[in-house]
Amino acid sequence: MDIKTLKAELENVKSDVVELQNDYFELQWKYEKLSNRPKNSSGWAGVSIGG
Repeated sequence: MDIKTLKAELENVKSDVVELQNDYFELQWKYEKLSNRPKNSSGWAGVSIGG
């Protein structure tokens, strides 16, 4: 591999890392949003299963 190829590959890896970080932050935000809900906010609350 020559230097130009390695530099191009490094730029590709950098952009992949940025995409993964954005995905991670988005998922973390969604998880925190779900975790902060009141426990009985589900539409299934109070439903008896197997009666």
